[in-house]
Amino acid sequence: MGLLRDIQLGLERYYDLEPFMNVEECRLLKVDGVDYNREYLMVKTLGDCVELGLFIDPELEERAALFHAIDGGGLDAWAALVEGVSHFLYVGHCGRYDRRVSLNELEYQAEADKFLFTAHRFLNPMRPLVRQLETLYRRLFEGWTYVDSPGGDHGLYLDASRRAAQTC
Repeated sequence: MGLLRDIQLGLERYYDLEPFMNVEECRLLKVDGVDYNREYLMVKTLGDCVELGLFIDPELEERAALFHAIDGGGLDAWAALVEGVSHFLYVGHCGRYDRRVSLNELEYQAEADKFLFTAHRFLNPMRPLVRQLETLYRRLFEGWTYVDSPGGDHGLYLDASRRAAQTC
């Protein structure tokens, strides 16, 4: 089983979601016309149907596989994979119930998922819990510099991150 599928199954268990289509089977090798090289969810409407595809840079996946501890290397790559799978699941499950999704709520959910799922998955029971959570919180929500996204949605990402940080 691949890392994306492992994250998907973990998020589905974490939120007690109905199983959804396999993210690995919806993996895109490239996204035409998109100048983005980390992770990207492609949503395509075809009449009453919606197609989902998730692009993940293979190098990003390799670096994410090295992440094994909250204070270890590879968190940025791991977080990007969780974000992509979170987007995939959120759009898919909302679509299943004909529920609209805003970009802000999609980004907010992914930011919260990065913190909650990473903490759930990688907390070390032999170390002080509060210290680990503080470390993860700082690494995910403090000290980041955002570069403008291709769509110019810089404010959207900042707002989603700020709101998720308050929630977490």
